[in-house]
Amino acid sequence: MTYGLIAKVDDGSDGPRVLLGVVARTPLLGKLADIVVVAEAGVGVVLTAGWTKKWHGRNALELLRRGLHPRDVLQKVGADDSTWDRVQMGIVAIDGRAAVSCGSQCSPYADAHEAGEVVALANLQRQANVARTLVAQYATSLTFDPGMRLIDALGDAVAGDVRGDTAAVFVDVTGTDVTTVEIGFHPKPVDKLRLVLSERESIPDERGLADLRSRCLEAHEYGATGDVDRAVVTYKDLLEMPGTP
Repeated sequence: MTYGLIAKVDDGSDGPRVLLGVVARTPLLGKLADIVVVAEAGVGVVLTAGWTKKWHGRNALELLRRGLHPRDVLQKVGADDSTWDRVQMGIVAIDGRAAVSCGSQCSPYADAHEAGEVVALANLQRQANVARTLVAQYATSLTFDPGMRLIDALGDAVAGDVRGDTAAVFVDVTGTDVTTVEIGFHPKPVDKLRLVLSERESIPDERGLADLRSRCLEAHEYGATGDVDRAVVTYKDLLEMPGTP
């Protein structure tokens, strides 16, 4: 893992969500993803870096599921690991409780930062304090959509693995579902992730398609009856609707 950001958000529509974005040197696919990123609907997200072990995230998530505060989760997981001083972990629960840990023997420029319901981890960076920078850029972003705000923070960070970045992962955890988008082997993984997410969000669901059809018919009826002004206004509204080609 190179650097990552986790944030609890509540946009008022679907209840609380926990979002995670990770940029990495190697694609976080298959077994590697299961070790580095562990998430569960209604529970939260655990991000692990450094000398990661398969049971780190799994045990942390189990403790989180039992209701332990993330700080206590870190303490218990670390107590069972003799190499904990080489491990980084960040946790955000679905209710916003959060905590981070960064071992004293982690790689150069490895750091972790927590600010309220947002946490960040970074390692093998070209400069210090990248985790703090990630959190600050997320907090001060003017982007309305929380997912894009998180992606923008990852892309704007003055960061990057000293070996180069080729992969990115986005995880969206709600009370009932976990959605994951993975980008691997790409020269600009954050830009590609942003593009994929924007394209996914531009595709309307069935209700959205029904709304589009209804508005199209409405505009057509206005035009057919000679009400040009209302037809023009309706067509302009259509151009602003998600999924309009």
